[in-house]
Amino acid sequence: TINSLVLFSLVLSLGLMVDNSIVIMEGINEYMKQHKKTAYEAAILSVWNYKWPIIAGTLTTVSAFLPMLLVSGILGQFLRVLPITISATLLSSLFVALVILPTLAARNVKVHAREEYARTHEKKHWFTRTMERVKSGYADYLRSVLPTKKRRRKLLLGAWGMFVVSIVIAASGLMRIEMFPPADVDFFLVDIELPAGSVLDDTSAVAARVESVIVAIPEVDNFVTTIGSGSAEHVGSVVVNLVGDDERDRKSYEIVSAIRNDLSAIQGGEVTAEELTGGPPTGAPIEVRIFGQDSKQLVPVAEQTIAALKSFDGVVNIKDNMEDATGEFAFTVDRARANYYGLDVVTIASTLRTAIFGVTATTLNINGDDVDIVVQYDTDQIASAADLERISLITPQGVQVPLKQVAAVSFEPALQNILHNDGRNTVSVTAEIETGVDLQKVLAQFDEAQSLFTFPDGTSLEVGGEVEDIQQSLQETFTSMVVAVILIAFILVLQFNSFRQPFIILFALPLALPGVIIGLNLLRAPLSFAVFIGIVSLTGIVVNDAIVLIDKINKNVKNGMSFIDSIIEGGMSRMQPILLTTLTTIAGIFPLIFADEFWRGLSYTIIFGLGFATILTLVIVPVMYAGLCRDNKCFDK
Repeated sequence: TINSLVLFSLVLSLGLMVDNSIVIMEGINEYMKQHKKTAYEAAILSVWNYKWPIIAGTLTTVSAFLPMLLVSGILGQFLRVLPITISATLLSSLFVALVILPTLAARNVKVHAREEYARTHEKKHWFTRTMERVKSGYADYLRSVLPTKKRRRKLLLGAWGMFVVSIVIAASGLMRIEMFPPADVDFFLVDIELPAGSVLDDTSAVAARVESVIVAIPEVDNFVTTIGSGSAEHVGSVVVNLVGDDERDRKSYEIVSAIRNDLSAIQGGEVTAEELTGGPPTGAPIEVRIFGQDSKQLVPVAEQTIAALKSFDGVVNIKDNMEDATGEFAFTVDRARANYYGLDVVTIASTLRTAIFGVTATTLNINGDDVDIVVQYDTDQIASAADLERISLITPQGVQVPLKQVAAVSFEPALQNILHNDGRNTVSVTAEIETGVDLQKVLAQFDEAQSLFTFPDGTSLEVGGEVEDIQQSLQETFTSMVVAVILIAFILVLQFNSFRQPFIILFALPLALPGVIIGLNLLRAPLSFAVFIGIVSLTGIVVNDAIVLIDKINKNVKNGMSFIDSIIEGGMSRMQPILLTTLTTIAGIFPLIFADEFWRGLSYTIIFGLGFATILTLVIVPVMYAGLCRDNKCFDK
C-alpha cells in the first residue's frame, strides 16, 4: 500500500537516484567540452566508461538496504517497506541513467561553436570559479601528503582516532538513547482505573474530574469519554482530540506533560495520560519483571519497585499488572483437628469443591444423547460463607463433621489473574519517562535502588522493556550491517578484480560514524532506532563515491600517467560529481527534518554522516590507494 513509510522511502530515494545520472552527465559534459566530441559520441563514451562503476555503486547501495529485511518481529514488519521501495527505485534509476538519459542528451544537448565556447568561458560562472579554487587547494594538499609515508600514517591515525572516540561516546552512556521519540499527533489518551468492584457512578465521578482538567486545555478541539468496559465498571478512558498543528504552539506530547501532574492529583482512582511515539508499538521504556513461585510473595517486591520508580525525577505512568479482584473467601485447615477426625487437606478441598460446583456421578444415554448426572448441594441453601461452614465432611469412620470444626474461613484480597512466564508466577511493573529524560540514567538509579530491596525466598527480578527492544534491534541491525558489508565486498571484488581496492573502500566506511556522533551531539539529538537505520544506509551510500573515484584513478594509471599524478587527477576530476551527489542526497532528505520526529534522527544521521564521509573519502581513499597500490599491486589477479 501507499503509506507514510513508502513516501519517506521515495523522499530518501530522490537524493540517491540522481547520483547515477550526475555521473553520466558529468561524463558527457567532459567529453564534449574537453575532447570536442558530439553529443551522440559523448553519450556513448560516457555510458561505456561509467556503466560498470555506477552499476556496482547501485548494487552496493541496494545491498546496504536489502539486509534490513532480516530484522524480525513487529519492527521488521514496520521497516520492510523501506528496503523494498528504495531498492526498486534505485534499480529503476540505473535504467534511466544508462538508457533514457544518454538518449535525451544525444538528441537535445548542443555543442557550442568554438568562438561562443571561448567567449562564454572568458567570464566563468561563480560556481565554476569556486570549484577551481577548491580543486587547486585540494591538489596542493594531496601533493603534500601522498608522497610521504609519515604524513599518510598521521592522517589515517587521526581519522581512526575520531572513529574510536565516537564509539566511546556512543557506548559510554553520554548520549541519550531513545528507541522511538514521541510523535506530535492530533490526539492523546487518558486512562482511568478505580479499584476492582467500584460501581459505575464512582467511575463517572472520577471521569468528570478528568474532564474538568481537559476542558481547561486551550488546544483541545473535542474529547470522547467512555465509562466502563463490558462488565468492568471500574475503568474508563478519554480520547482527547486537539486542533491542527498549525493552530497550536505546543506539540501533543508537551501538552500531555503539562497536564500530567494535574491528572495524577485526582483522588479516587489511577489516572494516566499517554502520548504516542513514532514507529511501531513497542514495550514501555521501563519494565521490571518479578518472578517467584508464590504470587503473594511478589506483591511486596512490586511495591518496593513502584516506590523506587516514583522517587526518580521524570518517571511517569507507573503501573503494575496486578489486577485486584473483589476479594475471596479462604479456608485455612487446622491440620491437628483434621488429623484427629482422620481427614486430610485433599479430602476437605474435594468435598468443598463438590458441594459448590458438583461432581458428575454418572452418565445416562437417553434417546442416543449422553446426559451427565451432576450431584451437588442445593445452591439455594448456600448463600454465604456461614452456609459453607455447615457443609458436612464424612470421616473414615462414617461420622459427619461440619467444615467449621476443622477449617476457619476468612475474607482476603485476591488478584484478578496470575500471569506466568516460563512456568513461574510473574508480576510486571511498567513506567514511562518524560520527554528529554535519559533512560540510561534512570536505569542506573534503579540498579542502585534494587540493591536495597528485600527479596522473599524464591523471588527474582529482571529489567526489560525498551532496553530489550534496543538490544534486539541493535543486534539485528548489526547483523544486517554485516550481511550488507559482505555483499558490498563481494560486488567490489567483482568490479575491481582485486582484493586491495575493495579493502580501501571498506576501510573508509566506518569513518562516517564520527560525523553522525558529532552532529547528534551538536543538536542534542538522541540515539534512536532511526539513527541505527541511517548508519546502515550510509554503508551503501558512501561506497558509491569511492567506487567512481578509484575507477577514475585506475584508468589514469592504465593510461600511463605517473602514480601520484593519477591519484591527484582522479580526485580533482571526480570531486565535482562526488560533491554534487552528496549535496543532492542531503537536499533530498533535508526537508524530512521538519516532517516527522521519528525520521528526524535518520535525516540527521545521513546529513552529517554523508557530509563527513564525503570529505574523508576525497582524502582517505587517495591516501590508502597511495599506500597499497604502488607498483601495480592493486591490479594483481
